[in-house]
Amino acid sequence: DIRKTYLALLRGAPTPEKGRIATGIRRAQESIILREVTPLGAPDAADALTDYRTLSVFHSPLPSLDTPLSLVCAKPLTGRTHQIRVHFAYSGHPLVSDDLYGTPSPLIARHALHAYRLVFPHPVTGARMELCQRMREIGGDDTHILIGNHDGNTVQSGGRDNETERITE
Repeated sequence: DIRKTYLALLRGAPTPEKGRIATGIRRAQESIILREVTPLGAPDAADALTDYRTLSVFHSPLPSLDTPLSLVCAKPLTGRTHQIRVHFAYSGHPLVSDDLYGTPSPLIARHALHAYRLVFPHPVTGARMELCQRMREIGGDDTHILIGNHDGNTVQSGGRDNETERITE
């Protein structure tokens, strides 16, 4: 059993704050890269499930971005190409700076998706393996968005008024 946990910075605030996105996903016609949503069970698509929880909603430190931003914890229960990116774009809250499914942003030069935690059985011994990668800061001192604390289990979000939220299983 492999479990993955991602942190994503989204445009807007998902409603509800916690839930499951369940759709089909298939390759968009005439594209080898883009994926698109279909109804669950569609014959030409693979079912895709993503659980998510909003950790924090805050205003962008850049005045040019007039929409709130949300830090979410996302757990894909299936492993489809671009699944998290496609699901949040479909929900109306694309990842910040996602050039395929959203729009570029001055906050970060890549899509704002961080592989935070991976849990899997060791292939030889079967022992439980857990890898956790702290986040690095996105932006400079005046545009601080995300940073991981030294304990590896806590993230901070927001400008100068940082809120701390524990990421739990």
